[in-house]
Amino acid sequence: MEMTPTHTIAELAKLVGGAIRGDGSAQITGVADIREASGHQAAWVSRESYVEAVQTSRAGVVLVPKGFAETPMPAILCDKIEQSVAALLGAFA
Repeated sequence: MEMTPTHTIAELAKLVGGAIRGDGSAQITGVADIREASGHQAAWVSRESYVEAVQTSRAGVVLVPKGFAETPMPAILCDKIEQSVAALLGAFA
């Protein structure tokens, strides 16, 4: 049986080339849609139009473009969100 990859938020930030806003110590075990993510999952949004979905999400961390509004969970601020999301998905493949 394969072990599920686990990364801290800080490890993920380094992996995806982003900057952490908030606590980077939580363990993340997978990726999910922003509306369905649990506290141990990462999610992402690419546009400010998703700010409401982020505010109600239970995700453990969210990848967002640099300059994105405040988030209720830790965030990883990304210069190139598409490349960062690809790296995030690869970390849990």
